[in-house]
Amino acid sequence: MKFPAEVAATPTDVGGASPYTGVWPFNSIASPTNGNGRVNFQDTAAVICANCHSTINHIAPLFANYDMNGQYQAMISVPTPLEGAPPAALSDYLPPGETTAWRFGVPVADIPAFGAAMAADPDIAKCGVARVWNWALSKTDIVDTLQEVPKETVQAELDKFTANQFKLKDLIYAVYTSDDFVKF
Repeated sequence: MKFPAEVAATPTDVGGASPYTGVWPFNSIASPTNGNGRVNFQDTAAVICANCHSTINHIAPLFANYDMNGQYQAMISVPTPLEGAPPAALSDYLPPGETTAWRFGVPVADIPAFGAAMAADPDIAKCGVARVWNWALSKTDIVDTLQEVPKETVQAELDKFTANQFKLKDLIYAVYTSDDFVKF
């Protein structure tokens, strides 16, 4: 799973140097002309910022009150990339009427709902299994190198992991006792 971008099957021309490739409506994220956001996530001059921010801006507000040490604060703790680094506001991420979400079409109102949505997403389990697989077999981390592990390579471990209620300890055991690990 490549993150954070969700990529549409058909790109959309938004009048920029390149097309918009996100699945969210282009106007679902804030900009100075869309919801009074102070950062222009709809900028199209060079890259289309919205290609990634259309998804990440629906997630980021859920975590915005956590400071750099992971401590929850009463106010948003994320600085903007503006002069003086003022703290972000919800309007910097999303225009009025937009809600937070895990993925397009999967709205979440808070962190517990976000966690539940992630847990229900089969791509998360597949990614976790593939990362443990590569770690155990001394391969590169798929997040760092974007090298995907074919699903059929880890399907048996993925099936066990899912059937066993996503227990990491049991997944590690399954990978270390798999034929690919013990027969070389």
